[in-house]
Amino acid sequence: MQRPGAWARLQDDAGEQLLVKTGGLDTGPGAMRCAAALRRRAVAHSWLSASQVRERFPGSSPAPASAMLFQPDSGVCLAAPAVAALQRLARRDGVPIRPHTPVLGIDHRGDRVVLRTRRARSRSAWRSSPPGPGASGCWPGRSAASRG
Repeated sequence: MQRPGAWARLQDDAGEQLLVKTGGLDTGPGAMRCAAALRRRAVAHSWLSASQVRERFPGSSPAPASAMLFQPDSGVCLAAPAVAALQRLARRDGVPIRPHTPVLGIDHRGDRVVLRTRRARSRSAWRSSPPGPGASGCWPGRSAASRG
């Protein structure tokens, strides 16, 4: 059995749907970089020919000789519910929430992050990793502290 991804764990903890899986198509120069990143993280993806894209996604019309990157686990984040759930879970776990506080920088410290603001630094027990279906972190811990 495959370990559930960060979004699945977040949805389970929040008790609500926060991501709608739709599959995703990428094209252009960024698609090659995206495919390389997915390969490094062992995330499922494939290249589809223009005819395969038209067959699977009838409303699309890619150029005849083009190929598109397909990510079956890609989806649409339900932004407002996701932000609300992240804030609710962070508060539950003791992470301070500072509304209307611009973040000036994010420093990675091992598997932790430090958010720099004008007033203070917030040290979080949140694990740091890239978003997406291959993410293996981005999950609130059970403790957090802040320092000035």
